[in-house]
Amino acid sequence: MTRPIATRLFFLFLSAVILNGIFSACTPAQQAPLPASTQPAPAASPSPTTLPTQTAPPAPLTMEIPALLEQCETLSAAKTKVIVSGHLYLPEYRIYGYSGWKGINLNLFLPNDLQTITALIPIGNGNNTMDDLPAYFTPRDLRARSDSGQLILHGHSVSIFGRVEYTVSSGVPRCQVWVEKIDSLMPAEILIPVPYQISALLEEQNIGSVSYPEIVSTCQLAAQKQQMVSITGSIIAESGPDKCEREICRFALTDKTGTLTAILLLANEPNAINFDPTQGWQLIDQDGNAQKLLNLIFTGTLSVDVSQGCSLLVYQIQKP
Repeated sequence: MTRPIATRLFFLFLSAVILNGIFSACTPAQQAPLPASTQPAPAASPSPTTLPTQTAPPAPLTMEIPALLEQCETLSAAKTKVIVSGHLYLPEYRIYGYSGWKGINLNLFLPNDLQTITALIPIGNGNNTMDDLPAYFTPRDLRARSDSGQLILHGHSVSIFGRVEYTVSSGVPRCQVWVEKIDSLMPAEILIPVPYQISALLEEQNIGSVSYPEIVSTCQLAAQKQQMVSITGSIIAESGPDKCEREICRFALTDKTGTLTAILLLANEPNAINFDPTQGWQLIDQDGNAQKLLNLIFTGTLSVDVSQGCSLLVYQIQKP
């Protein structure tokens, strides 16, 4: 009995082993969990760079001389730039200025206008500059150049652009403009000399009406236009150099038709009149040669005043 029981137990054990192997073969093996896929971090896109806003400089103010004088101190404090028009005149006695700059009067109309501003113009040879002045100067020494290169002379109408400055000198307030740009308002044709006989300049005409006449001379009309003229004639010098004021001589200029006043620089240099102790009066022509007072061509601009009548400010002297 013992042996059959043992045999049976052996077969039961063997059956259990076989069945366990079968079940193990049929059960799918558990796979190790796969690592989660890692997505790359999105690349940081550069943020657009914001450029600083460039503020355009304020546009210059276009003003008349009276308004500029009224507001000069306020405009100066704000460093305001302006455009202002008028006539340039060389001051008669005193020049205000700074190193490299000369102060020229800018008036609305006439050289003796009470309302005036100082145009500070740089000294130089290029556009928007002026020539330096000699120690003794006459109005003919004012020679400036516009932005386009046109020559600007004493009395010419201009428009200037620059910064306003209010200043007080010797207790006197002054409104001045540091000029950066000059535009000539004169036609270029006035710089081409027109030949005249003196009698034609002294002729008078009515530019008004019969009821309201306005009698003017050709000299006055040419002076108003700032027209350059030329006259062939001779100088009559009846006095010595002591009669010349501040190196400016006024002598009669005559031709066969009439007489007017010539305004000449007293100097031993081109386009001037000079007194030599041994030779007497001599005219120095444009080439620097001494000439007698007779039969020369005098070129310049005209003016009219009560005491001198029709006068020629002489810029150039040459032989016919």
